[in-house]
Amino acid sequence: MSKIGKISISIPEKVKVVLAGNIINIEGPLGKKSLDIDLEMFNLDIKEGKEISIKPKKNRSKFKKTLGNE
Repeated sequence: MSKIGKISISIPEKVKVVLAGNIINIEGPLGKKSLDIDLEMFNLDIKEGKEISIKPKKNRSKFKKTLGNE
């Protein structure tokens, strides 16, 4: 797995992150962004609205290949 897949993402103070189904909505002073996350492949954890962690559910090469790709 790449190093980027092991790092948690810090959420700045004025940014709001909400998970609605498999869509993650991010809203802040610079605008809005929605991302479709495949929850069958990844575990998404938002810790107290301050940190996001996305990790693959299975340790197979198919899942490893998509980590870091958009």
